[in-house]
Amino acid sequence: MKSFDINRFGRTLRWVLAVNYRTLMMWFAGTFTAVLMGEMLLNMINRPFEPYVMINTFSTAGSFLFFVATLILIGSVVASINEKRKRTRFLMLPSTNVEKYLALIVYTAVVSVVGVFLAMVLGDSVRMLYYWVKEACGFIPEYYVRSVWSKEFDNHEFYWYSSAVPQVLKNISFYNEQFDYGMKPTMYWIMENTLTYTFVVWLFSLYTLGGTLLRKYSFVITCLVMLLCVIVFANLQDYYEWTFLEHRWIENADKKGMHCVYTEIGTVPYVLSILFTLLTVFNYWASYRIFKGFQIITNKWTNYDILKR
Repeated sequence: MKSFDINRFGRTLRWVLAVNYRTLMMWFAGTFTAVLMGEMLLNMINRPFEPYVMINTFSTAGSFLFFVATLILIGSVVASINEKRKRTRFLMLPSTNVEKYLALIVYTAVVSVVGVFLAMVLGDSVRMLYYWVKEACGFIPEYYVRSVWSKEFDNHEFYWYSSAVPQVLKNISFYNEQFDYGMKPTMYWIMENTLTYTFVVWLFSLYTLGGTLLRKYSFVITCLVMLLCVIVFANLQDYYEWTFLEHRWIENADKKGMHCVYTEIGTVPYVLSILFTLLTVFNYWASYRIFKGFQIITNKWTNYDILKR
């Protein structure tokens, strides 16, 4: 079998889901509990006067939790078949290497990530229901419910039972409202987003490669590699004083908001965007090559033994 068949791929994916159903449910329950208890604890600790401040805190913490959980899940691309028995059954499935590899990628990078996000939505919804009932029963004073300052800030009125999910979606999509109001030139906004998204995709590919190559501590080791890359780039940036993405703001004459008066796009963002794209392709190619070489019996730390190649 050398050609890709959507039906075989579907059966392979269903097998992966069936084998990892309990793990998926544990991730769902853990995320739901973490979000619900985290929002309750943050509210108890901070107790701000403005509901907007608390909703913004929820969304920031939730975005960070979702991003970290996504990296962990992507880095565990082959964790479900690290056991000898599961690996034997998986490698003997009547499907091609491409179908098997894509099934693992879809399970970890799509199904599991969507499950975690739905758990976050459910946890936030339970918190919203709790405060809605609390206010309806008169346990929250009226002056403590409404947010006048928030209404003036972005034309929305926030309550304790408002949802943090819309802001989480903006955060994890790296949505930039400044472009909507014409605060930055179009080319600057395009380059800024291109660099951001190519970096994020490269980051996901790096964790996929690390998860495919390493059998133990793949997330930790990949984080150390990522940290090393950041340190090296920061030192090069400091030494050579490269022009990156620069802009300057001044306050509008009517004292309402800010206005961007200066922008500059250096050569480095263009080079990095191309480099991230090439490295992303290489990482997924290398990850697939390693997967193709999977054996039933492998060494303790890696799925790829270069001495046997």
